[in-house]
Amino acid sequence: MEGVTVRKAVEADIPVLVRRLAPSFAAQPLTEWILGRGERAVRKGERVLELDFRNALPYGLMYTTGGLDGAALWHPPDRRETLRGNLSRAARLILIIGPTARLPRQLAAFLRFGRLFPKTPHYYLSLLAVAPAAQGRGIGSALLAPVLGVCDARGVPAYTVTDYEPNIAFYSRLDFRVRDVFPAGGGGVRAWTLWREPRGGGGPRRGEGEQ
Repeated sequence: MEGVTVRKAVEADIPVLVRRLAPSFAAQPLTEWILGRGERAVRKGERVLELDFRNALPYGLMYTTGGLDGAALWHPPDRRETLRGNLSRAARLILIIGPTARLPRQLAAFLRFGRLFPKTPHYYLSLLAVAPAAQGRGIGSALLAPVLGVCDARGVPAYTVTDYEPNIAFYSRLDFRVRDVFPAGGGGVRAWTLWREPRGGGGPRRGEGEQ
């Protein structure tokens, strides 16, 4: 993390971040299964990222680097989510994906993810991405540090999901632990939910606080 300057991202940063992070986002197993491969998939990925950034923007917990090499998007424990809002976001996502024979299975994966979402108040990391050329420099850890510091200071857990198994080792170094593993798509694509108790805390057993 040494030498990495982290600051809060603002609305004006979104177009640049979306463009720089789309290749990394499109290369993730679940994203690739949903959007496909190639330049068209990257363009669709940009639209999905735009949606993610706009969803996170009101909370003021978007972090990036001085060079806009990555981003971490967080949602706070007191976020307000409604069925209408969730359905609206799902509809926009379906429009981006477009008609496909996989749509029923994709919707089933979204629903499965929703059922596993914890009820316990927590900071939710909805996105962590680093531009391909900037990976391996400690940027990911640096981007997470501000909110994880808040989690520890306030005694609040954190939660995230990954569909890329090597990420589990990265998150484990930051005290995240696997809660669930579930099939998230075709071709053996899986996803892992990860829960982090604040440092010095105990932690619920697997299955506590789930919907």
